This record gives sequence, C-alpha cells and structure tokens, in this order.
Amino acid sequence: MFLAPKDPREISRLIESLKCKNSSEHDGIISLLSKDIKLDISFPLTILINKSVKVGIIHDLLKTTNAIPIYTAKDKEQFNNYRPFSLVTTIPKLIDKN
Repeated sequence: MFLAPKDPREISRLIESLKCKNSSEHDGIISLLSKDIKLDISFPLTILINKSVKVGIIHDLLKTTNAIPIYTAKDKEQFNNYRPFSLVTTIPKLIDKN
C-alpha cells in the first residue's frame, strides 16, 4: 500500500470537506474550529501527516476514539439494543482521506 505525500493545499481542502460538528472530540479539536483556522494549521498538519505516513507510525493519542452507545430499538434496558458509535478525532480523519 502506498500513500502519496500530502501538501498544505490538499490538507486545507480535506479540512473543508469534513462534516461540520459542534461536538468536541477527546483531543479538544472541533471540526468547525479546524475549518476556521485551516490556513494556519494546514502546513504543520502536513508535516505531521507526511512524517507519520513515511515512518509508518501514528501516535497512540491519534488512535484513541470515544465510543458511545446509540439506542436502536425496543427495550432500553437490554444491552443488545444499542450499537457502538465511535467519535474519531480530526487528524486521523485527515490521514485516512485520500
């Protein structure tokens, strides 16, 4: 598998393509805030993402998600009536988008 290096313009476009959500992730970065400061953060994020891809290591904090239970149907007391929903942080979303 080969991932091409990103450039700051591409990172800016990827940030702009993220869904606007007001919920804060466990890293404290809100996608709406990321969009507002995309020009300021695109260059440092490009360095971080390209380095992670090049060495094949992604920091453990970027691999962490918050899983929340989402009610699906029937009895709310039954564990099987919930499905997990994972909140993934902004930076891994940018790494995954190609």
